[in-house]
Amino acid sequence: MIHYPGTRSRKSEASQAQEVRHEIGSSIDDSDWFGSGSFVRSLRRLGLGGVKFSQHYMWDETRHGPPATGRGDELPEPVARLVALLGLPRLPQESWGPLYQALADYASTHRFNLTECTRWCRDRLVEQGVDVSRNAVGFVTRGTAFGGCPLYRQPPPATHEIATAFVDNVLDRAEAQAIGLTEDEVELVRGWLS
Repeated sequence: MIHYPGTRSRKSEASQAQEVRHEIGSSIDDSDWFGSGSFVRSLRRLGLGGVKFSQHYMWDETRHGPPATGRGDELPEPVARLVALLGLPRLPQESWGPLYQALADYASTHRFNLTECTRWCRDRLVEQGVDVSRNAVGFVTRGTAFGGCPLYRQPPPATHEIATAFVDNVLDRAEAQAIGLTEDEVELVRGWLS
C-alpha cells in the first residue's frame, strides 16, 4: 500500500494516478491498472470506505468535503456557453498555454499515437501542477487536427500553430451551430483560449 505522509489536501485523480505510476512503475501500464482499465476503476474495485469521486477529483469524505474547483464561476459567459454547447473542456485560462506547449513537445519528440499522446501530455502537465484530464487533451488534439494542424504533420506544429488551429476550429464550430457570438465575444474567447 502506498502512503503519502502529511497528505491532507484533496488531489486530482490525475495527480494521484501519476504518483502511483511513479511509485509502482511500468507494471501499472503493463497490467492496464491491474485489469481494471483505469486508475479510478481500480480504486473502486478495492471498495475503499469513504472515498468519493467527482469529475476529476477524489477525496476521503471522512476527512474532507467535496473539492471546490471554482472553475464554473471563473469562466466568462461566452466561454461557459461554448463549454455547454460544444463540450469545450472546462479549463482555467492559465491551463491553455501549457496544454498547447505539451502537445507541441509531444509532436516534436514522438510518433503520433492518440492514446500515448493524451497520457504523455496529461502526465507532463501534472508534473507542472497543471490539472488537465486526458479527455481534455484528446479534445484539443482532435480540434487542432480539424483546424488544419494535426500533430502528426511534418514538420511538427509549433505551440502557436496548435493554439491558432484549435481556437479557429472552436469558433468555426460555434458559427456552424449558430451559437451567435458577437465580435467582442469572439475576441474574448480567442483571448481566453490563447
